[in-house]
Amino acid sequence: MKKAILFDLDGTLVDTVEDIRCAINHCMNLTYNREITRDECMSVVGRGLKNALKGALAYSSARYPDDELDILYHELISYYYIHPCDYSKPYNGITELLKTMSQKGYALGILSNKSDILVKEIVKKLFSDINFAFVQGFCDKIPLKPNRAGVESFSSLVDVPLENIFYVGDSEVDGETVINSQPVKGILVSWGFRPRSVLEKFEGKNIKIVNTVEELKNGIN
Repeated sequence: MKKAILFDLDGTLVDTVEDIRCAINHCMNLTYNREITRDECMSVVGRGLKNALKGALAYSSARYPDDELDILYHELISYYYIHPCDYSKPYNGITELLKTMSQKGYALGILSNKSDILVKEIVKKLFSDINFAFVQGFCDKIPLKPNRAGVESFSSLVDVPLENIFYVGDSEVDGETVINSQPVKGILVSWGFRPRSVLEKFEGKNIKIVNTVEELKNGIN
């Protein structure tokens, strides 16, 4: 029976927070707002970079009309594309896990709310030796998670029914994605951008919470 695993990227496979923070703070400096901290950055990511930028600006009580926010967002993307992996790296054990799951015959995919062009660039740089069947970020054709459209696109592409797919993420957005994509099975990891206390409300809703990569490997069966 063919099975598949669909991963979130940021906070699940890769610690990207410092590169995101640098890109956001580049925009904060341009607008004379204070820089955000690592913890603040982790609290605003998960629903796309434009929403992360809005959240960062809110820490300075700064609001901008949509046209100015769009300009800042494009500046953020431009900066981030030049500096996608200055600090980012896979969490310990993740690359080995991906290789093991691929060797076992699982179809692998990535679904992120980050801009599609950035997702593909980061995956190319950090996982060039992993055979992903599906790498998808936010674009006009795929709504942001927790919409189930991206999960369904993956299911269709790899020809694996939803009940044979594991979805792995690290945030409440990922938990909501699993619920919206049932009968997909969900695993939330506690090493990412949200503390375990935020994830626990999803436990038992066809969702497991794991603390280590070894637990993640054992949870996929």
